[in-house]
Amino acid sequence: MTTRAMLILLAQPRPDWFTRAACIGVDPDLFFPDRGGPVAEAKAVCRSCPVCRDCLEFALAEPAERFGVWGGLSERERRVLASQPSSVRCCPLHGLVMSGGPGVWHCPAGRAEHRVTVTDLETAARAGKDAA
Repeated sequence: MTTRAMLILLAQPRPDWFTRAACIGVDPDLFFPDRGGPVAEAKAVCRSCPVCRDCLEFALAEPAERFGVWGGLSERERRVLASQPSSVRCCPLHGLVMSGGPGVWHCPAGRAEHRVTVTDLETAARAGKDAA
């Protein structure tokens, strides 16, 4: 991330939940790697964050926050999630309404539920299946 981009990011007003985020005090470069850079460490911080869902909702609602890891999801994962036409997610295999989210949903099909991830939704969208 360039110094200019970092200054713009830091100058923006933040919501009240921001001060409770697990990423406060962590090197911002971890969450804003160069294009295609690793994001596993940033996602690990997000997994322990008490405001992860608020962060994700903020990033999805703010077009300016399209870069970096927000709410435990990468830019690509948020793009896929945002491309879904509604908050109701349907399993691309069974067509049943799933619970959970925003990163992992649970399909009630069969005796044992199975998980559906953002990557699964993206694969279904590329194959032309209606995933929402």
